[in-house]
Amino acid sequence: SDAREAKRLGAAALKTNPGFLEASVEVMDELVRDKYARHEGLRAELRATESKRLIHLNEFGDAFWGEVACGARMRRGRNELGKALERVRGLTDEALMRRWLRDRASG
Repeated sequence: SDAREAKRLGAAALKTNPGFLEASVEVMDELVRDKYARHEGLRAELRATESKRLIHLNEFGDAFWGEVACGARMRRGRNELGKALERVRGLTDEALMRRWLRDRASG
């Protein structure tokens, strides 16, 4: 799958660049912000989660971007994708998103 390939590539990058994980979180924040800035319906869905903790649950062992489901058990992970969504949720105000998009387009 695409997620498995991304995980494989990330593991290889980590071996040659120890700062890769921190940089990847910054990139994910940008990607998530861009996605939600462009899709009004998704922003509304994200706002509707209010202050709930968002968890990226996966079954392929990625404890960095999410938490891992192993049958009926769940293993805690860093949940960096869930945290990125929570950070973006704080920016779902329409005026903030339009300003962010304008700044990205001009810069």
